[in-house]
Amino acid sequence: MLGKNVWLYCYVIYISLVLAASLVVISGLITGWGEAYSSHLALRYQSEGLMEGRLALADSVGAVEHDQVWDNGNIQQVWGLGSGAWRVPFEAGTRLVSFVISGSGEAYFPDRIAFGVALTLVVFLAVVALMGSIRQKNLLCWIECLARERERTAALFILVLFPPFITLLCQGRFSVYSEVQAYSYLTGIGLLSGTLVFVRSPRLWMFLVIATFAGLTAFVRPTAGIYGLVTIMVLVIKTSELGWSWWKAGAGIILFIGGGLLLYVTNWIRFGAGFEFGHNLNLNNLYTMRFAGRFEAPYSSEPLLSAARELGSLLFFEDAYRSETFRWRQIYFPSYNVSYLIPLVVVVLWFVTRCRLMFRRRTVRSGEIEILALWCIGCTVPLFLFYLRFPFMNSRYLLDFAPGFAGGMLAFVYILRDLGVPRFGSWFRTVLLTGVVLWWGYQVIFVSEIGRGTVSGPPITREQMLVRMDRPPPEYGDMPEFYEVGTPPVNRVAQHNGSGWDSHSGDTRASIALFVEDPDFLELTVAPMRGVELPPEDYEVIRAKVALEFLELESMTPTEEGMILRFSGPERKRYQSGIQVVFIGLMTAEELHEGWSRFRLLRVRWREPSTDSKLQI
Repeated sequence: MLGKNVWLYCYVIYISLVLAASLVVISGLITGWGEAYSSHLALRYQSEGLMEGRLALADSVGAVEHDQVWDNGNIQQVWGLGSGAWRVPFEAGTRLVSFVISGSGEAYFPDRIAFGVALTLVVFLAVVALMGSIRQKNLLCWIECLARERERTAALFILVLFPPFITLLCQGRFSVYSEVQAYSYLTGIGLLSGTLVFVRSPRLWMFLVIATFAGLTAFVRPTAGIYGLVTIMVLVIKTSELGWSWWKAGAGIILFIGGGLLLYVTNWIRFGAGFEFGHNLNLNNLYTMRFAGRFEAPYSSEPLLSAARELGSLLFFEDAYRSETFRWRQIYFPSYNVSYLIPLVVVVLWFVTRCRLMFRRRTVRSGEIEILALWCIGCTVPLFLFYLRFPFMNSRYLLDFAPGFAGGMLAFVYILRDLGVPRFGSWFRTVLLTGVVLWWGYQVIFVSEIGRGTVSGPPITREQMLVRMDRPPPEYGDMPEFYEVGTPPVNRVAQHNGSGWDSHSGDTRASIALFVEDPDFLELTVAPMRGVELPPEDYEVIRAKVALEFLELESMTPTEEGMILRFSGPERKRYQSGIQVVFIGLMTAEELHEGWSRFRLLRVRWREPSTDSKLQI
């Protein structure tokens, strides 16, 4: 029997490798021999840092790149530690082998192959979950059972080859943003597959492994933490139903909480707050998005019905309803359609009916379908509430729903099986599988083509990657004593310094990012736009932060041109010394539709300057 099991699992591994490799190649993640390295280096730098025992990418302010964070003297990336940590064993192993063979540790594991390994592992878990109900685990019996229970093959099309996941891989913008989103999807499907395996064959070691992994999911992506939380809740409910002793469930809960505490600590070290993931600190040229994330977001108070209509429309309808309230949006490929909505509604109605029946009978019996439905609803509802009034919306954000939707779609197939097979016979299983394959083919061939975008993150070769890594960061000037209108461009300390401010004219956008050093206070000399007169109270809309800390407005002093606003210095020691990032908001939330603010920024001081100069107004 052991030999038969070995052959069975070898066959499953073979299927997993072929399916994952085919998907990686067909989607264009690997386009040729050696072309398997990501063109975006943030996750590679993160892996390098972790292997050297640090969380930061670098400590030179001049090396800050788009959407990265400068905080506490270090550069951090905002795409989570999970994807970078996943690469560490591959990088370390590759360098060890290189050192043993050639005496040189200069070796780099291909990024896209590391992703392919993760995909292979998830495919393996999904297939194991598929074969979990088969008691005689040998290759021949397994094939015979799959031939008899044909609808179970649909699980591969729904979980592993889920059309929105295929769209994410194929739509052509597989840079670091989509790569982390893809890892997040694999994380969710891995949790779901592990949960199904546990439900069919409960083991303590399996429960503890899944609980540990569930506690670490938010390292991959913050919203992936919802899948981890729901997974541990489902597992605890199942252990209670099985009559396990409290200490077994408690051990899993402790491991789950331990992962959350580790995330809290690393966030505090990296960004200065345990629940901060860097998205309120990142540097870019998206002025309105920066304002909404740091000061005030008008969409956060959007009426409930309007917000629900927009989110539901973005999820399931091509001609999406858009509220007139300002919200940063970037929708560049469709995610779902009505063919997803109807099965999900059926699953919800079935689950509610099932719960009412169990409540009347006062018995709790959760099988495969109940677990799938509970997992789907438990993950989807919190995500819907999270994104309901979220100030930003992007096509890839909607992919956060994909693991939950996939679980719901699979539950829908099994519900139809239980309803149809007793009435129509075993041929109904073939109908189900055929229907899933036809639906899948339509979604992939037609719907995915609609969202195919311009390739902006193609793979590169090792040589191209090394050239980019060896490229020195841009050289900038020294930190000035103050900033002043009419001086050379302020973008001379680091990239995105002065973003939102035209230092020649003084005109400003919704928000500005400026680098300062050892701030004792913050003093802004502002004036209205040319030809505009503003009453003193209008200047009170101007706000300022050093990283995460709001600065208190201490005084307003009128000048011939406008007003001098003096803010207090930061109270947190973390922000009192070294180079810091100051964020300045110059609008109200209602004005975010405007391109430019009403104010001109003439001078910025944070310490007493050694010399003064005449403002060039």
